[in-house]
Formats: sequence, C-alpha cells, structure tokens
Amino acid sequence: MHRIGRAAAGLYPLWTFFPIPRTIRAMKTPATPMSPARAAARAILPLLVLLLLWGCGYSFGESGQSVLPERYRTLAIAGIENPTTMSWLEPRLRKLLRDELTRRGVVTWVDEQKDADALLSLRIIRYNRPTSVTGSSDETLQSTANFDFEATVKSALDGSVVWSSGRIDQSWPFFSGQESEADMEVTMLGIRRLADRMAQNY
Repeated sequence: MHRIGRAAAGLYPLWTFFPIPRTIRAMKTPATPMSPARAAARAILPLLVLLLLWGCGYSFGESGQSVLPERYRTLAIAGIENPTTMSWLEPRLRKLLRDELTRRGVVTWVDEQKDADALLSLRIIRYNRPTSVTGSSDETLQSTANFDFEATVKSALDGSVVWSSGRIDQSWPFFSGQESEADMEVTMLGIRRLADRMAQNY
C-alpha cells in the first residue's frame, strides 16, 4: 500500500502495479503537423541563400555563359598564326581550344568553316624560353616559358569582328630539363585564361 501511495505521488511508474501492454507504453505523442506557411518557408530558404550567394559573385560550376551572342556560338577555327619555328604549337593549341571551350559549354564546334556562324583566329605574339637565372659556372638554373597571344572571333557571313580577347600574357617558370613540361603548362594556362574571358569569368 505504501508503494501504491508513492506511485500516486509520482515516485513509481503506474505499470509497476498495473499490467499495461508494452505497445501502449511505447506509443509516443504524435508530432504536431507543420503549418503550410512554415513548410513553405523551409522550402524557400535554400533558394534565398543561393540567390544571395549568386548576387555576391559566387559560382557553382560551369554555367555555359559566353561573351558571344547566341547566333555566333557555333564556331570553327579559322587558323593559328605561328611566327615561331615550333611546329608543335599549332596542333597543341587547336586541341586545347576545342577541349577547354567544349568542357565549359561556351561554344559548339564544327569542323568545316562553311558550317560555322563565326570563325576563331589565334595569333601568337611571342613564344620563347629565355634564361632568367644562371649559376656561377654559367649553368642555367631557372628559365621562364612565355606565351603571349590574342584571339579574334569574326562573323562567318561578313567577316566583321564579333569579339576580341585582347593580349593575353602567360608565363611559367621551370628548371633545366623541364622544357617539355613547361611547354605543356604555359599553353594550357594561356588557353584557360582565354576561355575565362570568353565565359565572362575574369
């Protein structure tokens, strides 16, 4: 009887004295349904955060934006002007151009100029690897690969200039024996900067 009195006072659970099925004891109070207004607010909040970040200049991957008007985004490469004696430069730059701009979704490439809406030309202004630092025994310690160029997009219909990149200067330091690696790096970085300008991302 004393324990029943204590149970009434809240010191013992009631099922200590009265058999209550476990299923009933395990039942929880149902959650209060969320109001439509609160549900809508929770759904809209992530969108508001994304819009805020977008307004602050944040980017969430390749957007496919281009400085070129829509009607000039089907391109063919008109040519690459290469005043150097490095014959590997032209095929290297052609591949980099097509791969990088395709990856970003900036343009659509065609193989034939007659099928293009615009033609892209690239002019190499300078490409060299001058020695910048030498050791006491005239041994080259460090050099720099320099790749300066510009690109122009013209209408395939009338030859008018649609867009020009302006001069792009790219360099890459390297040590003796790393010439091939420097050639690959400096050309890749240069074309990426060109793609940045075409994608309005600089």
